[in-house]
Amino acid sequence: MRRHALNALQMDPRWLDNLCKLSRLLPDRDHARVAAVNLANNIGVSGYCGSTAAPRCNAGQNHVGCDAMLAGDTARVGGVLRPVRGLTDRHQRERALCLQDS
Repeated sequence: MRRHALNALQMDPRWLDNLCKLSRLLPDRDHARVAAVNLANNIGVSGYCGSTAAPRCNAGQNHVGCDAMLAGDTARVGGVLRPVRGLTDRHQRERALCLQDS
């Protein structure tokens, strides 16, 4: 997962502009920061920074912030909002990585 996040940063120059937003987050918590970059790759930097996860992790409430990474695993299927297994699995991996700093 870490390689995926670093590849995303290298492939899209806009990420370098937005990295300053994420680099201030989660000092001394590398796993949580990589999980945040992965989540931001999925929901956007603004989406991550405006999420419940960001302020919780930044306030030192790492476990609660990591749990908040599980949100947003739904999509409209046939007009009905349903969990999407791929998103659920991805967010669980991000949470597990994030919790390594707890």
